[in-house]
Parts: sequence; C-alpha cells; structure tokens
Amino acid sequence: MTMPTALIKDDFNNLLEYQSWLGEKWNSLSSLNVSFKERYKREKIERAIRTMPDWFGSDVTWEELSEGVTQYKDPALIEELYNKVNNSISTDIIYKIKKRKLDFNAIGVGVFCFDRAAMTLYRAKTPNGKTKVRTATKELFAWFPQESRDRHAVEMFISCDAPASAEAKQMLYGGISAIIMAELLVKAGVKVKMNIVIGSAVAESRELYIGCVIPVKEFEQSFDRNLIALLTSDPRFMRFDAFKGVIAAFDHFKRKTPEGMGFATNAAQLKTLFEESGYTEKSQAQHRYYFGGTLSQDQAIRDIDLTITDLAAKLGQK
Repeated sequence: MTMPTALIKDDFNNLLEYQSWLGEKWNSLSSLNVSFKERYKREKIERAIRTMPDWFGSDVTWEELSEGVTQYKDPALIEELYNKVNNSISTDIIYKIKKRKLDFNAIGVGVFCFDRAAMTLYRAKTPNGKTKVRTATKELFAWFPQESRDRHAVEMFISCDAPASAEAKQMLYGGISAIIMAELLVKAGVKVKMNIVIGSAVAESRELYIGCVIPVKEFEQSFDRNLIALLTSDPRFMRFDAFKGVIAAFDHFKRKTPEGMGFATNAAQLKTLFEESGYTEKSQAQHRYYFGGTLSQDQAIRDIDLTITDLAAKLGQK
C-alpha cells in the first residue's frame, strides 16, 4: 500500500499572514495554474452573487470578497447555534473532562482567599488586652496545582471543506463543535492548539494532498469565536479565499491544480493523510483530533462526545 503524501504550506502565524501571502501568490501564478484566475474575475464573481445567492450568502459584494473577509457575517447566528448545541450536551459529556480543582495552602503560594478566611473569623484578646479578629482556617492561599493533564496537550485540525449544497447555517456547526470542545478542554486545564486546514487531494484515493494550515489558536492563547467561525463556516471565506488558497498551494508546490479542484477530505481522511504521511511528527501535542464535514446539531454533539470520551480515557478518567 502506498503511503500518503501531504504537501503543506504552514509557515503562517495567523489569518492576515495567509491572506497577504495569498494576494502575492495569486498575482504571480505560474503557467501551470494561471488559467484559474479567469474564474475569480470581478464580472464572474458578481454574476455568481446575483444568480447563486446561496453560494456566498446574502448581501455579499465583490469589494468585501476581494479585500479579504475578517469578520463572520452573522455574529448572532454564532451565539444562537452555540447556545443550541451547548444546551443539548449531556452532563455526562461535560463531567468526563473535569474542571481544574483549586487547592489551598498556608505557605503563601497563590492568591489570598478572603472568603475562605471569613468563614471561620473570631475575636481573640491579645496579651495587652486588645481584641483582634483572627481566623481558624490556616490554608488561605488558592492555586491550581500542576496536574498530569497539563502534559496532555491537544492539537485540533479543522477542515473548512463543505459540499456545494451546504447552507451557511449548516456550515456553522463545524466551527461551533470546535469552539465548545476547546472551551471544555481549556476549563479542564488541557492546553489546546487549533488549526484550519485548506487543501485538496489530487485523486479519489487521496494518496497526495496539497494545501495550507492556518493556526487560529496557539497553546497559550485565548480563542476567538468569531475567527474560528469565519474560517470553518463562512461561505464568503470558504468559497473565495479558501478555494483560491487551494490553487495557490498547488502552484507553491509546482503542481497543476486539477480542473475540478481535486477531492475534498472529511475528518477521517484528513487524519489518515496527516498521520500516515508523517506531517504531524513535528506536532508538540500528545493528542491530535480532526474535524470536518459537520453540518448538523446531531453531528456536532457526536463530534464533541467522541472527542471528549477518547481524551478522558487517555487522561485516565472513567
């Protein structure tokens, strides 16, 4: 069996660096791929906006697409679906990854906890006859002790591929599941890195994959709901910047882009490509999870459940 190959441009620090590279690369496509520029001319994009309103979404302009979108189109929709999925997750899933537990000490490590001291306050007389307020609680400093789970860093790879028939509201579920999982893991003290994957396989066998990886959250960074929703779920980004990025990636590696843009990959296929090709050998995370193709609430909850259950087992929890 032939081992898969993944040719990945991943030297971006953020979305803006990707968009800057894409602009420069698009203006200098080689003869292998320059013909694809015709598909993204203003008149053709504006025709698509008029005749295919579900392709980029409603109220889209050439100007916002060409400048590079940086904000998710409908922030209220993010909150609506976030709450919908979050409220549907069973408590069993949530408590499989427990939140970090505060510990208390009397040696001054951490933050002084006045509320804890106040629970056992009493008045005592000193040798000079004056009254002083004291507390019977000795361990008054709160801190998060280093737990074994701190060594269980998680890296997520989220494919932004979606079928042409997918609606914007469906497409958002992939991003929502990633956001909720990241929140659960961070609250539990697990370090998380998140990446968006843009690319295509050259054949149905998916033995060769070419694309880009854009980091959206480093291990020590907080995560940005808007940014994750934009890159995983917004049809303006996906069907303009991301599609152009596939062509640019092929050109970067001196390969001709397939006429039909190649073959998309789901989460399982992406995992096989990245793990078996050796691409993830440089990953600093002990655990890696892959997402893509999530288009419904049930699928999003399933993704969360499977990921949390697997990681909880690796953390040694029942």
